[in-house]
This record gives sequence, structure tokens and C-alpha cells, in this order.
Amino acid sequence: MAFELCVFDFDGTLADTFGLFVEAVQTYAHRFGYKYVENEEAEELRLLTAREVIRHVGLAPLQIPLLAVAIRNYMARRADGIRLFPEMAVVLRRLKQLGVRTAVLSSNAARNVHQVLRRHQANGCDFCLCGIPLYGKRARLSALLRRARVAREKVLFIGDDVRDVGAAKACGVRSGAVTWGYNRGERLRTEQPDFLFQAPSDILGLFGPVV
Repeated sequence: MAFELCVFDFDGTLADTFGLFVEAVQTYAHRFGYKYVENEEAEELRLLTAREVIRHVGLAPLQIPLLAVAIRNYMARRADGIRLFPEMAVVLRRLKQLGVRTAVLSSNAARNVHQVLRRHQANGCDFCLCGIPLYGKRARLSALLRRARVAREKVLFIGDDVRDVGAAKACGVRSGAVTWGYNRGERLRTEQPDFLFQAPSDILGLFGPVV
């Protein structure tokens, strides 16, 4: 595949943050007045979209931006414990060696993202757009494409959430979904991404033999 730009979601795609996200959601349940999510229930919520999860826990729409900020701050205080998934740092570095530009598109705070990438020696991304609202990835992806000035058929957007697949399709770029993130593989498959990755090495397989 002759992709020139590979765009990655951060949480659940590059970084293993689902457990930390669940902790944050549990921590702020009382403050924001939504249903407390038990650990066992959190695993089942991986089959739902973000809108479905919000309805399930009874989060008021006006509280969504405030909760998003609280969760980002919660993760920032624990950023030292955030790790990239095994092999994802290798994927980012290998793409750089191959001359493929890379980008991160994330709802997480830029400080958190940069800190984790630096720690894993994977901070050579060409673009990093962070702090994206819950339903703002389509607009930010469009903005990124304008900045990058690359043909859309040469762009691959890789995420772990049905919103990522939808944003890619809406922007006319190829979509890749990973099965190790927030949404389960069977839920992602229903959105018909162009590629469904079972392991990080599958991503590099699009760019030639994995050595």
C-alpha cells in the first residue's frame, strides 16, 4: 500500500489506557451524577458506541465536556504509568524509517501524549492534534489533511473506536481498526473498516515484509 501519511489515535491504539480510563470514570461518577461502572461491566461496555455508553450510565450531555477535562487531568497525574502497547513504538519508528509521515489525533492532552511518546523513544511524529472533543475527530482529521497536503487515498487513519472508523470514512481516507483497544473487534467489524488489525505487526505488513 502506497500510504504517505499514517494517522493514529492515541488511547487504546498506541497507548494502553483503558484501565486508567475506567478508574477515572469510576472516580468521577458521584461528582457528575452518573451510574458507577463496575470493572466487570466496563468490559461489556466495550461493545457499545460512546453515545450508547453515555446513555447507559445516564451522563447529562452538558456534563460531557467537563467530564472530558476531568479525565484528561486524571490521566495527566498518572502519565508516568502509561505505556505504549508492545511493538507500537517499533511501528512508529519503522514507519519513520520508511519515509511515511505519522500523526497522532487524540482526545487526550498534548502534554500526556508527548510525555508517553518521548519515554518510548517514539516522539518523531510529524503532526500531533490533541484535546479533541468527544465528537470532534472528523473536523480535526479534516484540518490535519489540509495541513499535511496529501492526497486522501494515500492516508490511513488507525483507531480503536467506532468513531475513528466513522471519521476516516467521512473524510474519504482509508480506515484501520485495532482489536486491542476500547471497542472490541467484533463491534469494530460491524463498521466495516478497510483493515482490521489483530496485532501491531499487521500494520507494518501493509508497508512491506515485516523483518
